[in-house]
Amino acid sequence: MSTAKQNLTKLGSKTEYVDKYDPSLLEPISRSERRNGYTAPMNGYDIWTCYEFSFLQSNGYPSSHVIRIVNPASSEIIFESKSLKLYLNSFNNTKFNNLNNALATVRYDLTKFCGTDIDVFEVDTFLEPKKYMLYNRATNLDPLSRNFNPIKNYQYNPALLNEGIYRIVSEDQQIKKSFFTDNLRSNCEITNQPDFGRILIQYTTDGFDINPENLLRYIVSFRNHQEFHEPTCERIYNDLFTILKPKHLLVLCQYTRRGGIDINPYRQTEKEPINYYNLPKLIQQ
Repeated sequence: MSTAKQNLTKLGSKTEYVDKYDPSLLEPISRSERRNGYTAPMNGYDIWTCYEFSFLQSNGYPSSHVIRIVNPASSEIIFESKSLKLYLNSFNNTKFNNLNNALATVRYDLTKFCGTDIDVFEVDTFLEPKKYMLYNRATNLDPLSRNFNPIKNYQYNPALLNEGIYRIVSEDQQIKKSFFTDNLRSNCEITNQPDFGRILIQYTTDGFDINPENLLRYIVSFRNHQEFHEPTCERIYNDLFTILKPKHLLVLCQYTRRGGIDINPYRQTEKEPINYYNLPKLIQQ
């Protein structure tokens, strides 16, 4: 297993924070090389919540907002997270007539940068996770760990899914399951900084299921895995699709914020998007 690494000039390096608007600060990451060998049909979006977006109003008074940036999985480009932070920081001492004008500038720049339509909007409120439909009907995997045999290996191990797969009765019996755990942890592939989060997995199959303990062990096996958020989500999605052959599959990774930004990629078999406008905030930092 290998990850495609690119020559990124900002991540892991000392950089100057520019306080005048500068879209050239953005750096791209290509998706295609990271998807080599994947066969799962892949729809979904990358949902970035930016908690520190600020600019100057026409009278010079600061205006601060929480905004969301939504990049479709079909885009070839991911914007590297530190470069996005530097780009958004460049708005700090730049004047705009109002929030709509500032957001229109972000939307235009990122759409041009990624070559596809990027959605950008202000987040007014966050739902509690238990009030969000996808979490409301999901089973928490974490209590299973109380009866675990000891875990000694924390390297990515998709074989754990093969060990836990089984068939229930017959292909005529449809299986619908939804699980989540707050023990998702992976690491930045450049700096090796830890990224913590919650993962939600939802699937529908014809008679196939996974032992929940093996599923949780598989998620824990990412603890020392080095890869960016989006390809980590896609790796999990592709592994599950390969082993389950599902009619429906959704994998949502909600990472906690680092540097004022949280990243929430999700991949699914369906083209109809989830409600990302009201995606819940998980942890207040």
